[in-house]
Amino acid sequence: MQKKIVCSFLICLLLPLSCRLQPLPAWCSLWQIRAYVQFQQYDPERFAQLICAEQFPLPNQPNQPVQYQALGTTWQVSYQLNHVQADVHQLVLHCRLIKGEAKHASVSLVIEVNDWQTDNYVLMPAALYNGNRFESRIVNYSPKLPYYAPAYRMAADSLKNIPNDIGKNVPPIISDVPRLNKSAGVSRVQLRSGDMSSPAIGIFHPRLQRACWLLTTQATELGDTGISLEESKDRRRAWMSFTAPVVRERYQYTIASTRAPSLDQGHHFVENTSFSLPIWLQEQPAQHLQTLFTRFTSLRKIPFPATEYRPSLPFGAAAQIMSQHMNHENWSEQQSYYSVGNKWHRWSPGWTGGFQLSYAMLLNNPNDTLTYRRVLRELHFALDKGFSPSGFFWDSYSNGLPNSGDYRRPHTHRWHLVRKSADGLYYALLMINYLDRAFAQWRKLFPEIAQQEARLQNLAAAFVRNWQQEQQLGQFVDAYTGEIIVGGSASGALVPAGLAMAAQKFRKHEYLIAAEQIMNYFDTAFVQKGYSNGGPGDALQNPDSESHYALLESAVALYEATRAPRWLQLAEQIAAQFASWVMPYNYQFPAYSTFGKLQIRTTGAVWANTQNKHGAPSICTHAGLALLKLYRYTGKLFYAELLKDIAFHAMQYISRAGHQIGALPQGAVNERCNTTDWLEGIGEVFDENTWAQIANLLITAQIPGLYITPQGEWLMFDHLQARMVANRKNAWTLEISNPTEFKTTLKIFVARADASLDQPERFRSVTVAPYAKQLIVIPKN
Repeated sequence: MQKKIVCSFLICLLLPLSCRLQPLPAWCSLWQIRAYVQFQQYDPERFAQLICAEQFPLPNQPNQPVQYQALGTTWQVSYQLNHVQADVHQLVLHCRLIKGEAKHASVSLVIEVNDWQTDNYVLMPAALYNGNRFESRIVNYSPKLPYYAPAYRMAADSLKNIPNDIGKNVPPIISDVPRLNKSAGVSRVQLRSGDMSSPAIGIFHPRLQRACWLLTTQATELGDTGISLEESKDRRRAWMSFTAPVVRERYQYTIASTRAPSLDQGHHFVENTSFSLPIWLQEQPAQHLQTLFTRFTSLRKIPFPATEYRPSLPFGAAAQIMSQHMNHENWSEQQSYYSVGNKWHRWSPGWTGGFQLSYAMLLNNPNDTLTYRRVLRELHFALDKGFSPSGFFWDSYSNGLPNSGDYRRPHTHRWHLVRKSADGLYYALLMINYLDRAFAQWRKLFPEIAQQEARLQNLAAAFVRNWQQEQQLGQFVDAYTGEIIVGGSASGALVPAGLAMAAQKFRKHEYLIAAEQIMNYFDTAFVQKGYSNGGPGDALQNPDSESHYALLESAVALYEATRAPRWLQLAEQIAAQFASWVMPYNYQFPAYSTFGKLQIRTTGAVWANTQNKHGAPSICTHAGLALLKLYRYTGKLFYAELLKDIAFHAMQYISRAGHQIGALPQGAVNERCNTTDWLEGIGEVFDENTWAQIANLLITAQIPGLYITPQGEWLMFDHLQARMVANRKNAWTLEISNPTEFKTTLKIFVARADASLDQPERFRSVTVAPYAKQLIVIPKN
């Protein structure tokens, strides 16, 4: 066996550069690409240690099978080459074992790039952003800086050897996640297809000013596909491998650790075992990194069947189920607030709940006196007790006491996550504005509000103060002084949106000026670099979707406040980057898994970050309204379709009678959509209600089920169906059908010039019985 290894490596060295794929487009020559087939065998007793690898060039022409002797067996190999679009080709590799038997084996299509450099931006959607070439630390969950590894637990006189990780101007530091090496040494990433929002590799080559994409499907006949990228020692070459089935050699990823032993086994090939492995290839000129993301928006669904929307639980019925659960399980009568989840019984100003929750409950239940009075009580509590001495909110509140930091990390006891106050400012002002419009008498029930509103103005001023002093907002600040402790990050990505609203609310134009300055900083520091971080408080500064989406909200808010085209253009760039976190296809779960049994469809699942490797039912913690606004302002259907993928499919994650998810009670929503084996298992959840319930409540509250343009075109986001019956001079007549078993209320928004998506109380509503049809007349003016 050792002799085979040596021989196979010699084969690799002897393969000439001229073995590149001749039938492929000319751009392969620009990148100095060659492609070959590699057969591998592993030792499962050594955790999938590679023991043999043999390589062969692809056949000279498509559709001409050739035979190769590999792994002591005989294989038949061929490929097809299909022209899909002007700049998109599909290569389908066909392999069949025609003689012999190979245990614990796999087959790879390898794309070797011989014009490589570390400046290349590598994007594996929801897994690698710029190859994750950041400083990293091995810290178990929930990681916080600084990093004290056992090697640094030494005498006091050696403390100087501890990395200086905490500071205002320390570069981004991520946890131990799959990444390309920032320094010398081995540089390799091995993932399974379900490790990404979409199984694909994108590369921006700044010297060539070109960008390319390689995409594939989830699986072949052998199971999930493996996708890897490896760099040579001198970083002048790189290999991208697509492997059937997935085998991660020696190690696989579990939460915050790349050193878990691999459980992959390879496949037991017998005679006539066959599979087909498709790859889509696209390349184009690219002066800027943004081209890579923008092009992906039109490529991401090409490898998969067209999205099919299967109605199950309409928004109105979902809101009722979740609201009942929230009022029954999450209200703390003693503390006067809705708690986040069912386990911790705590209040938080943002990130996973707080003002988002109370705002969503109020919008979903405008005629329910119990909910209304509870929301007012929580607002009084939050504005009375929620603020720390710094002017920012406390991180959380529980058992009658305020809290800061992470109880698992005592040294963080003064830390406050900037994102929580950013969310708090934005959603508190949204709620107060809504109360002023929809409930004329609410201030009489809450006479302290005038004085307490001033604390929100103080919060806005605290953000402006830190910006003016530090030219950043940081990730964590001192809850007692407001001073930035951990700098960098886009944790405050929603701050520009909050400041824009505060500028109007408190008539402080300087807040709007600061909001624009901060947004310019976020653009330069993050958007132009192709990643965003600091949204979650439990993932160091790993790239994440949460801050990416918050940047989108802020860019749209600034466009609405100023009508400056620059902000709309930036919003489109951010939306394209955010889309890389959203699943464009339905992962096929194991039939025995919880999600497999429920036939959960993963299109629209939003990945959390590069550390917590799971999709989620929705955006943490937002409805996605900025996407709908972006569609309204640009007319580009992609943004509405992306929102529908998220909002429509989010309802299936609500546990309910006849559709119970794990041990979750009716109305609860867990945050997991696990398509990889990083923690609970593929297709499994943990049995706790989470922030995902709040995000779903925001969807049912803020997203109209039916959106109608001034031209009479309509978009149905809800689980109902619409058909135009009549188009008269002054009105449209639509037939609304409810194909589900639930009675529901449909919210309708007509995008007239004077209509605002921020005023949901003006949405029209119509109630539709189960399996019923109903005609509605919509005035055109």
